[in-house]
Amino acid sequence: VAVDGGGGVYLAGYFDAEAQFGALGSRTPAGAADAFVLGLDGSNGAPKWVQTFGATRDDTANAIAAHGKRVVAVGNFLDALTIGGLTAKSYGSDDLFAVCFDLAGNPQWLWTFGGIDSDGANAVAATPDGGWVIGGSYRDSIDLGGVTLKSKGATDALLVKLDGDGKIQWLKSFGGRNKDTILHVAVDANGNIYVQGLFGDTADFGGKPLTAAGNADVVLAKYDRNGDHLWSQGFGNTFNDVAGGLAVDPAGDVTMVGSFENKGPISFAPGDSHASLGEADVYIA
Repeated sequence: VAVDGGGGVYLAGYFDAEAQFGALGSRTPAGAADAFVLGLDGSNGAPKWVQTFGATRDDTANAIAAHGKRVVAVGNFLDALTIGGLTAKSYGSDDLFAVCFDLAGNPQWLWTFGGIDSDGANAVAATPDGGWVIGGSYRDSIDLGGVTLKSKGATDALLVKLDGDGKIQWLKSFGGRNKDTILHVAVDANGNIYVQGLFGDTADFGGKPLTAAGNADVVLAKYDRNGDHLWSQGFGNTFNDVAGGLAVDPAGDVTMVGSFENKGPISFAPGDSHASLGEADVYIA
């Protein structure tokens, strides 16, 4: 969900079988599941416009952001996308996409990216210069304009910066031998970028390598507007931990949320220790 400066509300997700979008009527997916972007009146929640898109297999919009007079949704798709007069075909398995709409739901541009294996976008945030930063992951290798990135393990984390017209400005890859991904992104007033995601084993997010305590630990990292590393930290215990989201306030302080399981204590600072009271507990840090 995203909210624009005028109070308009925008949702992104996916649906299968059939979906009813209020007075806009119902939509049927082209395949197993289609992505959707829905614009709502912020004063009463009434649907104003909807765009649905996808091909014969599963497609999903995973995140959305609004800035100025533009809304950008990101996700992953198989086979092909057609959004208004914009079209794209996937390179291999899942590819990631970013699609921009104006506040009336008219498509402005479509950007897609991927390699022969499964790739996807999980998060998007607006930047002060009118651009967009996207977080996700990729497998095997991806190529852009003759520059090839190859993952170090199962999946590597991916951080991409687009300008306001959907043209790529820079691309960063992070990870290690296990599954690594970026799930949430936020941007402060100076254009610094914050990411929250998951990593396993030992992973490099630009600074000193981080070593996970269990199967999946939470990573929190900060980069400047050019994607250069400023700091990164890992948090977790001996079992699975969840990266549930993050936000940055006007002073640049970061709040993150998630959960952890009862296979040992979790720490967020030296001398700090928390044990789960049940199967899984929530954290706010």
